[in-house]
Amino acid sequence: MRRRIDPLLLAAIIERGMVRAGRLARIRVGARDHPGVLARITAVVAEAGANIDEVHHQRAFSALSAQNVDIELVIQTRGRDHLARSAGSPGGRRIPM
Repeated sequence: MRRRIDPLLLAAIIERGMVRAGRLARIRVGARDHPGVLARITAVVAEAGANIDEVHHQRAFSALSAQNVDIELVIQTRGRDHLARSAGSPGGRRIPM
């Protein structure tokens, strides 16, 4: 009897491994809700050479004031050092709002 590897299980294992290695990360940015702000945020991530996997733009379910928005990005990086440069961590670049 041959056993087959469940592709969904394999994908979940790989994804969790990427998170642990700093190659997949979730970052949250609080920003003013004005035209062009999301474009500036994504430009900073692109300039750092990271890839955006997901974007969640949250207005209604945020604790921020009415003119602000929570933006959550899931990004792919080359590792923890690259993540620090991409996400504006200490020693990395800050995202101007």
